[in-house]
Amino acid sequence: MGLKTRAAAILKLIFWALLIYFCLVFLIPKWQSLQLSDRLTTLGASWLAAAAILMVVYYIYVFGLWVLLLRQLGARPKLSLAFRAYALSQLAKYMPGKIVSHGVRAAYTLEADVPPPVVSSSLVWEAMLTLGSAAFIALLTLFTQTSMAIHQASRWLVIAFALGSIAFAAVGSTRLLGSGWKRWVGLLQLRSRPLAAAGLFALYLCGWPIFGLCNWLLANSITSLSFSTLLPLTGALAVSWGLGYVSVFAPAGLGVREGVLYLFVLGIMDEGDAILYVALSRVLGFAVEVLLTAVWGLLSVTPIGGVSPEP
Repeated sequence: MGLKTRAAAILKLIFWALLIYFCLVFLIPKWQSLQLSDRLTTLGASWLAAAAILMVVYYIYVFGLWVLLLRQLGARPKLSLAFRAYALSQLAKYMPGKIVSHGVRAAYTLEADVPPPVVSSSLVWEAMLTLGSAAFIALLTLFTQTSMAIHQASRWLVIAFALGSIAFAAVGSTRLLGSGWKRWVGLLQLRSRPLAAAGLFALYLCGWPIFGLCNWLLANSITSLSFSTLLPLTGALAVSWGLGYVSVFAPAGLGVREGVLYLFVLGIMDEGDAILYVALSRVLGFAVEVLLTAVWGLLSVTPIGGVSPEP
């Protein structure tokens, strides 16, 4: 086992130890003392249903963005096979490390007759567009009257993305590594089509208001929030998801996203509502990911559009 592998294993071990400690010392006692299980029976059913529907819409929207990205990179996969790759990679995010989810997505995308360089490029550009749009929203939050905790988290995300972009641009401009690797990360494809890249970025930005509205509806199923909280909540979501995305040791950003989001909603909810909202936000997203996997399972049993069952 190499030094890098050992360091990664130690980081994951520390993360899981801290997460378990947090649950045992803070979350479970707070959940019991605030009687949050009883609060689940008082959730606004109409608000919750609207949030669930919009969460499904959001995941479908993100799927459409990924298919569009594949098309911009030169691939034309069948939607059914692309959906299989997208759906089956969702639950894999909860395995330690990002490589499992990316590996599942890549393996099934290759089976959709997408060339290997396009597969690798789509993963790189999806990460860059997701983080870039989140960092842009985070930058906007620095000019709003939100908590100092969110401002600090926003700065970290903006700085991290800026440094990463500078490093990527510096490596991309050098000729020392040749040009072969640029094809595998999509530089040759999208660099020659700046308008297409800008259009994709704009579409990724448009995804955050959808996700923000979904979570605003979810929050209103717990407590009444004014519409003025929608924009700052959307900003907090972008910041929390962005930091969770770069936290490679946290599966699906587990714990990191919730922690940052909790710090924000404490300013607009009481402690019990904040804990309940943050927990339900994760549960709702997980439920939709399970639903996507189940939908593919049904499609594989009853082939539609030329999709054959799994062997």
